[in-house]
Amino acid sequence: MLEVDTDFADLFEVKDGAIEARVVTRSEAERAFTLAYERAGFHRSVTVATSEPAEITAAGFAYELALRPGEQWSTTLTVTPRAAQQGAKFSLRGSRGGLAELDAAKSAELSEWLSAAPVLKGG
Repeated sequence: MLEVDTDFADLFEVKDGAIEARVVTRSEAERAFTLAYERAGFHRSVTVATSEPAEITAAGFAYELALRPGEQWSTTLTVTPRAAQQGAKFSLRGSRGGLAELDAAKSAELSEWLSAAPVLKGG
């Protein structure tokens, strides 16, 4: 179980140690959920997506695992903040995949960059 929550506290509330209670709504999608807060045209939300199948619960993600001794498991969480306010914009991102996919993508990106890099030749 991985619990995820937010209070959408303002920085000044945190500094003062007086965090006001807010009504935070929740919506679900496949492998993701969104927590949102809205008041008088001010809207903030955060979407959390997981790369591995999970049951989305009221508290977060529940993973059903059966690992043998020495076996490993991982998931990648992608967190996307959003704001509905002039001048504040964040694009929605889905899960970027597991570590193996990320490693392969970064290796390909590095190979492409190296193939175009200048080469110093002795002479």
